[in-house]
Amino acid sequence: MKKLIILLFLFLPHMLPAQFVTGFSAGLNLGTFGGVAPANTSYSSRSGLNFNAVIGYRINKDFTLTLQPAYSQRGSTINVGEDSFFDTLKVYSAKINFLTLPIFVRINSDNRITYFISGLEFAVPLSATLSGDNNSADVLSSMNKIDILATIGMGLRFSIGKPNLMVELRYYQGLLNFNSENQDSGKYYLEDIKNLGFMVMAGLEWEL
Repeated sequence: MKKLIILLFLFLPHMLPAQFVTGFSAGLNLGTFGGVAPANTSYSSRSGLNFNAVIGYRINKDFTLTLQPAYSQRGSTINVGEDSFFDTLKVYSAKINFLTLPIFVRINSDNRITYFISGLEFAVPLSATLSGDNNSADVLSSMNKIDILATIGMGLRFSIGKPNLMVELRYYQGLLNFNSENQDSGKYYLEDIKNLGFMVMAGLEWEL
């Protein structure tokens, strides 16, 4: 009986399916501001980097719940005026660095290669600057203390031995006004902005 228990103990990890996953990924973030821009002002995208860890639990073969704490560089380019013969266009850059906690559900397709993700992301700004005309201003105090975003995306999983190579494309959309007060520096304005954009990610993931 003891031998049977010992053998069961030794082989049980190989008999059970992997329930936990862990890994990391990095990629490019292409973000901008949504919402109604002030008069004579428009928002366009700017790029930044994203680094995140992956901690997941496989609910079953089709669904995995994942937490992906990350450092993310976001923001927007702000265009004020017009690009005309008189060269009245002024370009400013809003750079906001976040610490984020995305909570996603991953849904596997039948081919086990393609998957889809959806969920919420809670983001805390670490720093926020607006720069242009050879000047830079710290505007962190004018931003909300937390941003909540909805995220959807799809990815591909490739086995390269023990880890899996993951490649993802995500779209995120802010659900809250990130700056609820008008800000006037005399040269640019921000009103009721929402963070939105696309992310392209690649990383490695292990099943435990």
